[in-house]
Amino acid sequence: LWLCARAAVGAGDHAAFAALLPALRQVRPRGDSAIEALHAESERADLTHLSGAALETRWQSLPRHFRERADLVGDYVRRVAREHPERAETAILDALAQHWATGLVIALGEIPVADPARTLKRVEGWLGKHPEEPALFLTLGRLAARAGRWDQAREHYEMAVRRNAGPAAQAELGRLVHALGEARGVELLVQAAGGLPDLPLPPRSASSVT
Repeated sequence: LWLCARAAVGAGDHAAFAALLPALRQVRPRGDSAIEALHAESERADLTHLSGAALETRWQSLPRHFRERADLVGDYVRRVAREHPERAETAILDALAQHWATGLVIALGEIPVADPARTLKRVEGWLGKHPEEPALFLTLGRLAARAGRWDQAREHYEMAVRRNAGPAAQAELGRLVHALGEARGVELLVQAAGGLPDLPLPPRSASSVT
C-alpha cells in the first residue's frame, strides 16, 4: 500500500493517491507523520498543474492546516502573486498568524500588496516578537518603498544589512541610495547578486522624503 502511494505521488497522479489515502490512514504503514508528509507532497505537486479558478477552488478546498504550511503557501503564492496579489497576501498573513516562516516573510515583501502603508503597519507589529529577524527588516524596507517612504525604507534596509539578511538586502539598499543620488549605491548593487522585485524608487532629486 505504501509503495503504491509513493508511486502515485511520483507519477503525479493525485487522484490515485487520494483514492489510497483512506486505506493509508487506516493501516498506517509508516505512521501518521509519514502519511501527512506524503499527502502534502501530493498536494504540492497537484497545485503546480492548476491555474485560474481551478487553482483557487482547489486551494480553498484544502484542509486548513495545509493552507498554513509554509511550503504549500509558498507554492500557491508563486502561482497567484502576479495576477491576484490580494490572494497571495491573504494566504501569507493567514499562515504567518499561525506559524512563523522566514520564507513567507520574504515573499510578503515581494508581492505588490494593495495597500502598502496598511500592510507595513501590520508587519511593524511583528517586531515585538521578532526584533532580530533579518528577513523582517528586508520586508519592512520593501513595504516602506512601495508606500513611498524612502527614509523609512532606507532605515529598514540598513538594519537588514547589519543583521546579515543577505545579498538581497544589500542590493535593495544599493538600489535605493543610488536613486537618491549616492555614488556608493552602484558599488552595493554590483556586490550583490540576484534579481530584485519591481519596486517604486524615489526621483533622483529626492534626498529626504518620508
